Amino acid sequence: MLIIKSINSFDIIAVLGIIILAALSIIFNQFLLFFVFMVLAWIVAVTFMYFYKTNQKLYLCIVVPLFFLASAFFYLIDLRYQLVNSATLIFPILGGLLIGVVFTDDMERLELLKESASLMEMSKFNESLFILDKSLESRTDYRVMYLKASILGVFGRYEETLELVNQLEKKSKALKIHTLNLKSVVLLGLKRFEEAEVLIKNILKKNSNEHALVYKGILLSKMGRKQESIKYYEDALELMDKNLLKFRKSKIKRIRLPESLWKIEITELLNQKGYLFYMLGQYDSALEYFNESLKINPNGYLSWANKAYALAKLGQYDEALDSVNKSLELFSGSAYTWGCKGYILCNLKKPEEALEYYDKAIGIDPLDEEIYYRKGKAHQELEQYEDALSCYNRVLKLNTYCERAKIAKKEVKRTRKIL
Repeated sequence: MLIIKSINSFDIIAVLGIIILAALSIIFNQFLLFFVFMVLAWIVAVTFMYFYKTNQKLYLCIVVPLFFLASAFFYLIDLRYQLVNSATLIFPILGGLLIGVVFTDDMERLELLKESASLMEMSKFNESLFILDKSLESRTDYRVMYLKASILGVFGRYEETLELVNQLEKKSKALKIHTLNLKSVVLLGLKRFEEAEVLIKNILKKNSNEHALVYKGILLSKMGRKQESIKYYEDALELMDKNLLKFRKSKIKRIRLPESLWKIEITELLNQKGYLFYMLGQYDSALEYFNESLKINPNGYLSWANKAYALAKLGQYDEALDSVNKSLELFSGSAYTWGCKGYILCNLKKPEEALEYYDKAIGIDPLDEEIYYRKGKAHQELEQYEDALSCYNRVLKLNTYCERAKIAKKEVKRTRKIL
């Protein structure tokens, strides 16, 4: 889920200001003063970006007047007044920034986006969704639609997500690649594997990004081609290493993005990298990245759920149970997390309790084949063979490629004959 900054009136005015001052500098042969202007413009822009993501009212009421007073002071003491001198160069950029803050069309929506992102950071998705819907009532905003689609996907509401994604695919060029990646996830969730395969193939032709590589790996794994999937996971891991390093080093992102948006992006990257290690069977490495994600945002439900899975794979079931419970405290609307708790309880030899949590997961996402498979295993352990068969049949209805469900189904039939 990546938040893309749209071009607004602030950006346009700032660029126009620089072009005009550059032209004036050339006309009056004032190259040194143009350099001074660029330095001043940079200082003011950084100041604006800082206060924009923290306190815009403070910027308008205190910082802008201070800059104007400083400019007026320089003007009074500068006896060599000209059209383009150091005293007057700061006025256009200040005016542009001030107009950008006051008159930008989507300022209110950006505030709602920031508020929504802050709630997402705390795993309060219902509240975040309410704010996004409120924003969309007044005007269509593609960034808001993208965020809404991402949240609906978290709830397992794939049909609604697909409807929004299809609209975004047609209308928003700025969000094109992110929209297509999200559509891949939705198609995988809906078990429309053939469509997902075509879409991911087209994405990788145009833009070989780490997210599409991961989804290709997941697709191949679900289609029973696990050996092929490993290559895509390894390629994604290599690309993600580079991108994560760039993201961590980028001072501009830290300045430009509000803290909540920055946390969402960095924790998503860390979680995905941890997931790749998990899929490659390197659970210690996976745990390292999930823990790093939690250091940045201790309220990320997904990081806690991922950590629980990694701990369970390492045989640390009590710690895994603590982690999954923490995840459910933060957000109880995820089938992934309820399924995780069921998985841990099964490993603790508590299949009856596990069934309760598997049912909760299915109630949220009735298309999750993994939950049905694990539920079948729990029934099988309890010698409830008819129920186990029903679960495996459901898995195969959702995914005809699932070899382990076919094997488990044969085991159950063989056991029933013996009995």
